[in-house]
Amino acid sequence: MPNFLASALKFARGGFPVFPVAARGKAPLTENGLKDATTDEKQINRWWSKWPDANIAMATGHGMVVLDIDVDADRGVDGYDSLRLWESEFETLPETWMVLTGGGGTHYYFKTDKEIRNRTGVLPGVDVRGDGGYVIVPPSIHPNGRTYEWDAVSFDYKAPVPLPEDLYALMVNNSTSDRPKFELPEQIPEGERNDTLFRYAASLQGKGRTDFEIMAIVQAANDQCCDVPLKPGEVETLVNSALRYDKGEDQAATAAESKDTLKRVADAEDVERLLSRETFERIFAIKDPFEREKQIAKMKAAARSLKVTQSFNNLLRAHQKERAMAKKQAESRDIQFTDPPIKGLKCGEWVAEDSGVYRNVEKNNGDAFKEYACSHPVIITERLCNIDTETEKLTLAFLKDDKWQTLIVERSTLASRTKVIELADRGIAVNSENAKAFIRYLADLESLNLDKIPAYQSIDRMGWIGTAFSPYVEDIRFDGDAKNREIFEAVTEAGDYETWKTLCQNVRKTSVIGKIMLAASFASCLIEPMAKLPFFVHLWGGTEAGKTVALMLAASVWGNPVLGKLTRSFNATLVGLERAAAFNYAIPLVLDELQTIKDSYGGGFDKIVYNLCEGQGKIRGLKAGGIERMNKWKNVFLSSGEQPLSNDTSGGGAKNRCVEIGCKTNIFENARLVANTVQGNYGFAGKHFVQFLQDEAVFSLIRPQFDTFYDELIEGGSTEKQCLAGALLLFADMIATDMIFEDDKPLTVEELAPFLTTREEIDVATRAHAWILSWIASNRFHFQKIGMDGRADPMQENIAIWGRIERDGYTSIIGSRLAEDIEKAGFSYRAVLSALADRDALAQSGGKNTCTVRINGCPVRCVRIKTNQTLDGEQISLLDDPDFYELEDTHTA
Repeated sequence: MPNFLASALKFARGGFPVFPVAARGKAPLTENGLKDATTDEKQINRWWSKWPDANIAMATGHGMVVLDIDVDADRGVDGYDSLRLWESEFETLPETWMVLTGGGGTHYYFKTDKEIRNRTGVLPGVDVRGDGGYVIVPPSIHPNGRTYEWDAVSFDYKAPVPLPEDLYALMVNNSTSDRPKFELPEQIPEGERNDTLFRYAASLQGKGRTDFEIMAIVQAANDQCCDVPLKPGEVETLVNSALRYDKGEDQAATAAESKDTLKRVADAEDVERLLSRETFERIFAIKDPFEREKQIAKMKAAARSLKVTQSFNNLLRAHQKERAMAKKQAESRDIQFTDPPIKGLKCGEWVAEDSGVYRNVEKNNGDAFKEYACSHPVIITERLCNIDTETEKLTLAFLKDDKWQTLIVERSTLASRTKVIELADRGIAVNSENAKAFIRYLADLESLNLDKIPAYQSIDRMGWIGTAFSPYVEDIRFDGDAKNREIFEAVTEAGDYETWKTLCQNVRKTSVIGKIMLAASFASCLIEPMAKLPFFVHLWGGTEAGKTVALMLAASVWGNPVLGKLTRSFNATLVGLERAAAFNYAIPLVLDELQTIKDSYGGGFDKIVYNLCEGQGKIRGLKAGGIERMNKWKNVFLSSGEQPLSNDTSGGGAKNRCVEIGCKTNIFENARLVANTVQGNYGFAGKHFVQFLQDEAVFSLIRPQFDTFYDELIEGGSTEKQCLAGALLLFADMIATDMIFEDDKPLTVEELAPFLTTREEIDVATRAHAWILSWIASNRFHFQKIGMDGRADPMQENIAIWGRIERDGYTSIIGSRLAEDIEKAGFSYRAVLSALADRDALAQSGGKNTCTVRINGCPVRCVRIKTNQTLDGEQISLLDDPDFYELEDTHTA
C-alpha cells in the first residue's frame, strides 16, 4: 500500500496545498473540500491519521496550472489526438512535470503568474485545471485499481516549467489569433528549408491564393531565400502537401450552411442519411470547437432516437482519425536515407537524413533548436504478430558502419523510455536524453506508413503451427530471441541429398542402433499429430563407441548437426532445457554428454526425465505480477552419456519414459566417414517427411499401422508407455523407409524389442525387494540371528540392531531404519510397502503393513518382509551362512 501521508507531506513542503479525497476516488473527505487545502503539516498528519488510505488532491491555481488530457471512448474523443494536432500547428509541449493518471490520461503541470480559471473542452478531450480546481496526484489509486504515477523523466525536474504563450492563449480563449502571422525570412538555412517553405505555402493557401500562384511564389522563394535551394521536384512535393488544406474562406458562412444541413439531417429521421459521410464532413466543416460539439450532441440525440448510437459513435471516431491522419500525412516529409530497405516512407515533422533524425523545435523565447531522435538512420521495416501469444513486435532497420542491420523489438519496449534504452546494447544510439524523441519518431513513422510497412504473422519457435511447420513456411517470420536465431537458421539444407541418403542406407544395413536413432529423429514430429507424450532415446556406454556421431546422424535429418547448432551439450539448467525443448517444439532436442551434469543432480536424472517428458514447464510468476508464458513442447529427446539415464532405484515413471540403449560395441563400421558426411550434407529428409504428414488423406490411411505395432510390442511383455514409444519409432521408420530411404530395410519389432524395458524391470515391488535383499546382505551384522536354542548371537551385543532374520522365511526390519535408507535410495517407503503387500511379500497385522516385534526384549514396529525367495519364486536363504551354523552347533552342544 502506498504511503499517502509521506507523499502528502512532500507536496506540502514544496508549497503545494493538498487535502484528502476518498480512497480510490475523487470525492473530498473534508467538510469544505477544496477550500480546506493546506500546506500545514499538523493538519495533514491529522487527516491521514483519520483516513490513512485517502487519495491525495492538490489544489491548482496559486501559480500552478494543469493541462488535463483524457480519452472518452463513448464520445469518440481522444485528448491525445487533439494535443498532437495542436502541437503540429503551434509548438511541442516542453518537458515538465507529467503525471500518468490511473484512468489512462496525463496531467501536464506548468508554472504561471497569470490568472487562469478551470475550463473544460478547450480542445476535444483537453481540460484546464487552474484557479478553483484540483487534481489527484501520485501515489493515489484510481477506481479501476491503477495508480497515479510520475512520468519517469519528468519527475527529475525540480519544478514545473513556465507556461508557454501559445498554450496560455488556448487555455484562456481557445484562440491563437494574437499569435504572430507567418513571415518569410530573408535567409533560410539548409536544415530549415522544407519546414519553412511548407509553412509559407500553407499560409498562401489560407489566404485563398490560386494553386498556380502558390507554386510560382514558393518556387521563387526557394531560389531567392534558401542558402542551398531545393530541387524543383522537392518544392512541388511540399507545395502539393500544403494544397490539401482548405483554401481561405468565409468560416461563418460555411458554419451556417453546415448547421442548416445538419438540422435537416436530424429532422429527416433517416438512418442512412444520418450515417452518411456528408454528415460527418459537415460536422467538421464547423471550425469553432464549441459549435462543433453542440452539433455532435444534436446528431447523437438523433442517433439515439433512431437506435443507432453505437454505429454513429464508431463512424464519428473513424472520421476523426481519418481527418487527423490526412492532416498529418499532408504535412509529412519523406525520409531521405541512402538506400533504405523500404523507400518512400513519410516521417511527419521529422527530418530523416543520413546524418540522423531530428525535428526543429521552437523555444518559448523564440529560439529554435534541433531535437534529435537518433544520430543515425533508423526505420521500421516490418510489423509482426506472434501466432502463439498474439503479441506484436516491430522490425527496426538501422544504418551503422555503412550497412543496414535489423533488430526485432517488442512493441512494449518501444513505448517505454526506460526499456527503449536497452536498444543501445544492440547498436542503436538511444539514451536517456533522446529516448522520448526516439519513441515519438517511431510512433509517427508507423502511423504515417501503415500501408507501406508490411505486416506478417510470426513465430518464436520451430515445429507445428496447425497444419504448417516452422521453419518451412515462407510467409511466417521468426521473431524469437537472437540467441535462438542461429539454431532456427540451422534447420536448413546443405550439400547433396543423395549422398546423405546413400550413407543412411548403408548405416541401416549394418547398425540397428543407427537405424533406431534415425527413426527417433523422424518420430519427433509425429508426437503432436499422433497425440503422444515426449520420451527419451538415450545411448550410453564407454568412449569411442560412436554415440556422439549417432546423435549427429539423427540431427542431420533436420539440419546442421554440429555441436552448437542442432546438437547441444547436456550441460544446462533444467529451466534452460525446458526452454530449449519449447523452442524446438516438434524437432528432436539432441543432447550430448550426460556426465557433464552428473554432479548437479547427485548422479540421478529422474527429475530431468519427468520434467521434460511432461511436455510443459512449470507455472512461474513474474516480478511485475501475473505469470510467465508456459513453455510447451511435443518432441523426442535424443541423448548420450557414459551411464544410463535411469538406475535401479529410479521411479517406474522415469524408466517408462526412456528407451535406453547400451553401446557395448562400436555403433558404426566407419564413424569418421559418418561424421564427415553428415557435417556437409543435411537438412533434406526432415522437410520431405513433414510434407508427407501434411497430406492428411494419405496419412490417415496408414495411421492404423501404429496400433498394429503397439499390439505386437505389448505381447512381448514391455510396459504400455514403452510400447507407445516403441510403436512410434516403428511407425516413423516405416514411413521413412517408403518415403525417404526406399531400401526395404524397415526397423522390426524383433530389432527394437530388446531395448524396451519389460514390466518386471519396471515393477517397483520387484526392484525394491531385490534392493532390500541386497541391503540386508550388505549389513548382515546389524540383523540379529537366533540359534536353534532361541538365543541371540553374543557377538552382536555391541552392534546396533536394525532387525532380525527369522527362521520362518521372513526378516523383521525396524520400520524407521528401513524408511530412512530406502528413501535415500530413491524409493518411496509407503509405495514400496504397499507394492510388497500386493505381492504377498510382506506380512500384515490388523490391515497394516507393519507389526510389533520384540527385539532385545523391546516391542518395536517392524516391517516383516519375505526373504526366503525372490518375487519371481527363486528360493534363497539368508540363514545359509557358516557363521549361523557355528552358532547353532554351539547352542546345541
